[in-house]
Amino acid sequence: MRQENIVKIMQGRVVPLLVLAVSTAGCGATLQVQGAQFRLNAAETWLANKYAEGDPVGGLPTVRCNYWTARPILFGMPQPVGNMMWRPDQLQNLAAWTRATANDVCSIAETQRAQVAAATAREAQAVQQKSRADAAAARVVAEAAEANLRRDVRMKALEEVEQGLRDIHEPWTDDSLHRFAMLKKSMEDMSSSPVPLPPTGQARFTAATETISSLFPSFQKAAEAYDVRFQKEEAKRQKDEAQRQAREEREQAAQAAIAARSAIPTGRQLILSHLSAPSTAHFVSESVLLQCGVGGGLFVTRHTVDAQNGFGAMIRHTYCPRFIPVKRLVADQRSEEGDIEPYFNCDDGFGHVLTCDNVMSGSNHGSKY
Repeated sequence: MRQENIVKIMQGRVVPLLVLAVSTAGCGATLQVQGAQFRLNAAETWLANKYAEGDPVGGLPTVRCNYWTARPILFGMPQPVGNMMWRPDQLQNLAAWTRATANDVCSIAETQRAQVAAATAREAQAVQQKSRADAAAARVVAEAAEANLRRDVRMKALEEVEQGLRDIHEPWTDDSLHRFAMLKKSMEDMSSSPVPLPPTGQARFTAATETISSLFPSFQKAAEAYDVRFQKEEAKRQKDEAQRQAREEREQAAQAAIAARSAIPTGRQLILSHLSAPSTAHFVSESVLLQCGVGGGLFVTRHTVDAQNGFGAMIRHTYCPRFIPVKRLVADQRSEEGDIEPYFNCDDGFGHVLTCDNVMSGSNHGSKY
């Protein structure tokens, strides 16, 4: 078998695997991996060359690791070399060399994986640090913007106070008293604010405070006089309101008296207009049964009357008409038989005594005023 050097390419550099001369007598070779020497016979040397030729030198280290890791598995069975089969016990040195080579290649792959993982971790850490720095910078910008906004709001409030103080002059009026109280409250709120004013604003704030302090004694005196005047005016208003209510009650009572006096005649006229022979009517008794509401409210009168019916017979009947004297609202409808409608019944249609509730609610056969 022709002998040649076995060369392995690792990570872009050429590394000679055959470090000792090939034995001329035995046609074998001595190979070295990581300082360990492996003396191979002719068959082992031939197989080693085949393995080296199939090595994916240009591939990823993990691919090479997988390739060399799979080589020792082949030595559990006879291997063909030329026209002969070599037993596993005749290829023990090759198996050892193959395992050493696999360990060497896999260590390189593991080193590369560790380097990639470290680089990835460093990149992730850098991204996280940048994100934190950006967030911190954004917070600083937001806090500064908020502080500027609060300072602007406070300066605007100070300008309004200054303008309000320029418009206040003695003698005090009701409007100026209210405005001064609001300005004083605004200055108190600004005093408790944690937002600092710029130097010029602080000087203006101090001047406004001094102006309020100088005006406060006269304001307090005028405010006390205003309170006394307000209490007197409120007492007078309440007295006038009480007199107005009493006057309205008297007027309503007078209207009710007038309506009550005219209630019985009105009820009598309503009944006469519905009798078949009104000229024969004789009212035996009459009275006001209900007065619902005040003034021109709803009335219910009770009348007992003797009168002839359509056949000339004298009949006694009691009627209780409902009406509103002021509005002259009357019930003037007859049924098909000519009888007076239930507006004149003396109960609610269900045998119950008439009350203001059932009359006003319309429970009397649905009739509602």
